[in-house]
Amino acid sequence: MDSASRTANYLEGILVAEVFVTALATPSGEDSKEWVYSKAKGLSVELGAELVTAGVTSGLKDITNRERPSGGNNSFPSGHSSGAFTSSALANRNLECISMSDNLRFALEVGNVLLATATAWARVEANGHFLSDVLAGAAIGHFFGAFIHDAFMGLPEENPVQVKVVPLHGGALVALSFPF
Repeated sequence: MDSASRTANYLEGILVAEVFVTALATPSGEDSKEWVYSKAKGLSVELGAELVTAGVTSGLKDITNRERPSGGNNSFPSGHSSGAFTSSALANRNLECISMSDNLRFALEVGNVLLATATAWARVEANGHFLSDVLAGAAIGHFFGAFIHDAFMGLPEENPVQVKVVPLHGGALVALSFPF
């Protein structure tokens, strides 16, 4: 079981590192200011996707408070699975922008999904999660990784993202708007 837990941590770490490496490898302009801005934007969006996924996963764990197969609480959904599939989705989105052969791109994308799947399965093998926990984590991670990347990376520069807070009786309304 300890070996499976270490394997899950190791595989998830590989995927996180790949997000960083592929983000740096994406085309970003010839001018140094444009390059720095583009890299900062890309890394910020991708960090945001990872943080949103972790927050949603943590919130669901607190709400469900499902017991783990080995005992203990907060089994549903799997944080390793959601993190691994977020990283897989982000790295694969970055690979779409990098100039390479279609065969190499396909192999790398499949490899990322297999690494994320192996991370999830290692959590089941470690007796830390039920299969439904890792499947839910995979779905959550892929959704937020792909959605946040696609929503924010293609935004026109002249129409920035806007966040508005409107006070309401007993709370507030937070609105996020962006052109697409």
